Amino acid sequence: KLYNLFINLWIRGHSLKYILNMKVLFTEPQVQYPNKLYGDVRAEVGIRLNYALLAGHIREHADVKVQPYRLLDFLGIPYSLEDDISQADIVCVGASTAEAKSARRIVEEARRQAKVTIAGGIFPSANPNYLGADYTVIGEGERPLLEIVKALSQGLEPRVERLTLSDIDSVEPAYDLLPMQLYREHVKGLVYTARGCENDCSFCTVS
Repeated sequence: KLYNLFINLWIRGHSLKYILNMKVLFTEPQVQYPNKLYGDVRAEVGIRLNYALLAGHIREHADVKVQPYRLLDFLGIPYSLEDDISQADIVCVGASTAEAKSARRIVEEARRQAKVTIAGGIFPSANPNYLGADYTVIGEGERPLLEIVKALSQGLEPRVERLTLSDIDSVEPAYDLLPMQLYREHVKGLVYTARGCENDCSFCTVS
């Protein structure tokens, strides 16, 4: 994958310096069975706060783009997943169970285009091989994702470790990378107050 990445950059006429500012694309998978409504808006059309937090944590080390495909679908705004992927060096996707099949199709398209793929979220944490991504982050994503991006930017093979944040207030959400004006017109905002759960239920992926 690293070889393909460097060859792609070379073919596009970029110098090695460009690699230090790799293009990272956060893609939003579709929900398999969307059925809940908030007024006239489906529940899955919501602000991707997780992507805003991840993007905010790595933006000093990469050129980051977040594509809210479900919002674009809801508003009837055309887009091309294939074109978005073609312009990226690294393609990231997070998924719950209801998003897993769509997320896997995104990974397959990114791999077809020889892009580096990174998966994370609830479903990949419990099923790290299902999406077929090059790297799967288990648990909290900010620190592991940053380490992967930094390693790739230096031409190194990343070590994917399970790292947690000691202070979640240290991460500033990159709301400016999301179409917040469009979101404001249709959905309510979200505020993180805590992470994790004090329970230890055997059926839960968090456990």
